[in-house]
Amino acid sequence: MNFSPEYLRHVVERLESIGSHPLGFRVAGTPEEREATAFIAAEMRDLGLEDVTEEPVPVDAWRLEEAFVELEDGTRFECASFGGVPETGPRGVSGELVAVGRGGRAQLDRLDVAGKIALVEWQVARLSAYAARRR
Repeated sequence: MNFSPEYLRHVVERLESIGSHPLGFRVAGTPEEREATAFIAAEMRDLGLEDVTEEPVPVDAWRLEEAFVELEDGTRFECASFGGVPETGPRGVSGELVAVGRGGRAQLDRLDVAGKIALVEWQVARLSAYAARRR
């Protein structure tokens, strides 16, 4: 089966447009996840695949309402969280803020982050169809 770059772009852009949060991520157990699986199943059927089944899987769903880091000068960084991470209490947390770039081992091994707040910059680069094929 061969797929055109235009079709691949359509699929990627459609899936990335189905998000649970304005930052773009989609969480298991949400209506957005079900929308994404329905889209994928429909595409598979349209390609001629038979016996395409969406099977329900019980998961603990969560929806991020708000996450941010605010500096004393009022600068605010919109943030994300991970499922299973306990929420910050109403008083928040305070401490020295350390910018850790992408937060990979190379960055973290050079920094002392013990007892500090690490600000990780995750930039999601869009992949072209060509780049996706080469991986």
